[in-house]
Amino acid sequence: MNTRLTDPCGNDPANFVNVVDIACVPYSTLQIGLFSLGCVLWGMAYLLLLRNSLRNRFVEMPIVAACSNLAWEFAWAWLFEVDLGMAFTWAIRGWFLLDLVIFVLVLRHGRKQLRDPRGRGSVAVQLLVTAVVFAVLYTTLINQGLDNGMGAVSAYIAQLFISVLYYTLALRPDMPTALFSTAFGYLRTAGSAVMTVFMLLHYPESYFLLSMALLSAALDVGYLVLFNRKKRAEKRAEPLTAPPAPSPQPAGPPAKGS
Repeated sequence: MNTRLTDPCGNDPANFVNVVDIACVPYSTLQIGLFSLGCVLWGMAYLLLLRNSLRNRFVEMPIVAACSNLAWEFAWAWLFEVDLGMAFTWAIRGWFLLDLVIFVLVLRHGRKQLRDPRGRGSVAVQLLVTAVVFAVLYTTLINQGLDNGMGAVSAYIAQLFISVLYYTLALRPDMPTALFSTAFGYLRTAGSAVMTVFMLLHYPESYFLLSMALLSAALDVGYLVLFNRKKRAEKRAEPLTAPPAPSPQPAGPPAKGS
């Protein structure tokens, strides 16, 4: 059963789209448009991540971030409802279903991210336990009233895990850039950037939230710069392949009269 939040301003999570939040602050058309665009961009990013994971048999999402992400989506898809309305609750449920498939692939291929082979045998159990721990933490945070009506505080905690852990995985010297999608990096950065603009407009005094949003945006941009630099360095380091030398033609019989 979902936790339902109602208030005297007419905000009800059962509405398709709400024009005010649970604190009676209006959502402008621009703000709803920005949040919708952010949802679309993240949805596209998840689809690309899923396609690449199936193709490469390697999931580029850092495994701890994948646990955190799934836990956040579980909480806001099935235990709580965002105050923007059912359209956005169902968007999060769509994210959750996509991320659930990705998480299954993480359980199967996540060991490939580990340097130490000793932990690879039990990585699936470790990840399941980690996901449950994150779900408990996010649910407790929300129940304690430490989040806002759209789950942004807990969302940016999860986002920071993604932003930070990409540095520790994709930029590792032993991780070839071919395993990571530049397009996915740009999509998730664009999606988070659009959401950050929304936060600046709608929660201008939520300094903790805004500090996480801006820090995450800076980390994402920095990651793209460093990742592209690493990608170019790998290309420069590739040995030049010389064209094969032509095979010598066999000598023909001596000309008559010579």
